[in-house]
Amino acid sequence: MDDSFIFLKDRLTINDNGLLCEDGIDLVFNTKNQTYSYNVETKKLTLGSRNEIVVLDVY
Repeated sequence: MDDSFIFLKDRLTINDNGLLCEDGIDLVFNTKNQTYSYNVETKKLTLGSRNEIVVLDVY
């Protein structure tokens, strides 16, 4: 809840504000530049790649 996300054309930049995320999500968020995709129909945001992926619901 303290992370800042900047969405650019093909990359996501994450600022964790120096605090780790709970539940191991920081494994994906610890890389400052991530690939991402957003599915408009399902409103799902997918962050990361390969085995380190987090899928978030967008409200």
